[in-house]
Amino acid sequence: MTAPTLQVRPFSPLDALYCELRRRLPQIIAAHVHEPEEYIRVTYRDRGPADLIWDPDAQEYRWATGPDQTRRVGTRDDIEETARNIASYLGAGPGRLPLTQ
Repeated sequence: MTAPTLQVRPFSPLDALYCELRRRLPQIIAAHVHEPEEYIRVTYRDRGPADLIWDPDAQEYRWATGPDQTRRVGTRDDIEETARNIASYLGAGPGRLPLTQ
């Protein structure tokens, strides 16, 4: 019996956002989905699930589902602000729960 082949893929903008969400917002549920398309699904208490995608043409994160579908969330250059925007959207931001340092 042979071991399955290890598939390596480059670190993507969604990988960077997922890491930032885990670091700054441990109170939310975030899942980085790779198949069939790559996206991040976020949930907090009764808000969500909501999906985020990376728009390579515009070089920005966008909502992929819900009433704000296709709306800009932020950029990779300011990923901390992007995480704050997601927290605010989910009701997990400043004034409700502190962002972790």
